[in-house]
Amino acid sequence: GTALGKNVYRIGGDEFVAIVPGISQEEFGRRMAEATRLVEKEGYGVSFGVSWHSGDCNFIVQLRESDLRMYGQKTAHKRVGDQVGHPL
Repeated sequence: GTALGKNVYRIGGDEFVAIVPGISQEEFGRRMAEATRLVEKEGYGVSFGVSWHSGDCNFIVQLRESDLRMYGQKTAHKRVGDQVGHPL
């Protein structure tokens, strides 16, 4: 992947990984909510998956967990878009 800033990496066309050590799960949730709000304020949609583990963990396992959650979110967004008559 390509490093885009401190602990943020592009791993695909529009897919990024952020590794955020040293903060609580609650703080991470607040930061994700704020990032989502800022992106949506600009007129874009965003889907993300989160994997949270305290202590040592396996990066590949976390990447898979977050990927599954992201695709679940994308599916939910698509269903909402279909219900209102347009894709998100």
